[in-house]
Amino acid sequence: MRFPSKDWGAPRSALAGTLFVFALGPVAGDAQDPIARAEVSPATVVTVGQPVTVTVSVFVPTFFQGAPAYPSLDIADALTVFNDRGTNLTERIGRVTWAGQSRSYTIYPVRSGVFEIAAIPVEVRFRGSAGTVTATVSPPPIRFEARIPPEAAGLDHFVAATNLTVEQSFDVRPDTIRVGDAFTRTITVTVSDALSIVIPPIEPAQVPGLAVYPDPSRVDDTGGERGARIVGTRVETVVYVSQEEGEYLLPGVEISWWDVGAERLRSASVPEVSFVVVANPGLVNELGLPPDSAVIEAGTGPDFTRFSFRDFIREYGPPLALVLVLATLAYRVIRRYGPRWGDRLRDERARRAESEAVYFRRFRQSAKSDDPRAVANAFMAWLDRRHRGQGVATVEAFVERAADPALSRAVSELDEQLYGAASHAHGAPWSASEFVRAVSQARGHQRTRHETSRAVRELTPLNPRTGGSRA
Repeated sequence: MRFPSKDWGAPRSALAGTLFVFALGPVAGDAQDPIARAEVSPATVVTVGQPVTVTVSVFVPTFFQGAPAYPSLDIADALTVFNDRGTNLTERIGRVTWAGQSRSYTIYPVRSGVFEIAAIPVEVRFRGSAGTVTATVSPPPIRFEARIPPEAAGLDHFVAATNLTVEQSFDVRPDTIRVGDAFTRTITVTVSDALSIVIPPIEPAQVPGLAVYPDPSRVDDTGGERGARIVGTRVETVVYVSQEEGEYLLPGVEISWWDVGAERLRSASVPEVSFVVVANPGLVNELGLPPDSAVIEAGTGPDFTRFSFRDFIREYGPPLALVLVLATLAYRVIRRYGPRWGDRLRDERARRAESEAVYFRRFRQSAKSDDPRAVANAFMAWLDRRHRGQGVATVEAFVERAADPALSRAVSELDEQLYGAASHAHGAPWSASEFVRAVSQARGHQRTRHETSRAVRELTPLNPRTGGSRA
């Protein structure tokens, strides 16, 4: 039994404004090399900060033995997001039906200029005449250009989005407060169809008579999956503590931004806030220190405004010395053993990513699409991963070891779906979940038998022989 591609019709994805490039390997005899293609959308000049989608598709002349391995992209002055959700394709080339899969990258340029992306190598595994073939194929290099509109060339920070809003809030409305009271000002900037990285930081207002304590900025991005709109958010929080009486004014905040839909410059802002700080008769200095004994003996009052280095060392010297020793030891331990721990952690993650359990989980998830081709590809990839003997894994060997009529029937129904005549459609509809359930049951039985046989082999003899002699 085999799961090659069937001619479902060539895909038609030539969209307006899309750049299309491809690489086709030579055909020598019966050996056909994989094909790689790349699409850039939009293919024209884009605005800085707006997304550019690069879709890379790979095709093989038979069928895949596992998911193609796409590399990560590191582009200077751009943020790149890999979209793991792919698409299965088929295409008729000459007399051969090719199976294909595609993945895409979303690129956000943060500067103006031309961006060039070198060849993107994709590793594919597919069934050849002599077994599994592993090859690397790349589309030609691609390029695109990002620009800043002339109307926005003078901005300190260029922000391009379909919408931008600025909001402010206070935990306590500072209309009238007392000396020593504190209040928090929060400014939230939200952009649509753009990432939070494009939002400029907002410096806290420095007002004489107010102590300023800013919190770390918070940035967040949502959406971007399955066509959902991307929304970026930046939150700036500042705590102000009043120190002196008087009238105060917190300046407003204004951000200029480029509306990519209307192609015009806009601005969003929050107003300034005025308030009054009044006296606080009940304010007590809770940080006052007790008078030094030498001051008491001299009969003079304590001077809390004078700093004593000797008293500081006497009170805080021992704990600071202990902290310094611990920090030095921690630095030496991390410097010596940190790289080893990091290498072990990366190796463990890589091992788990290529484990049999992960491949089986992908196979189970493929059933959600109810696509026979996707289920067949994921099933064969799992069989190859779990195979430990010599040669290549085959469906027939798996079915024979299982000896399960339900599994045999499920494999036959999948085979009928992929290669059967149109008359089979009058029967019961094929169910991907039923196929996965049959494979899961066979996998569980085989694992149970394997563990049982291993336990029997590891049992110690009931009457072990000893080196001594019997009387």
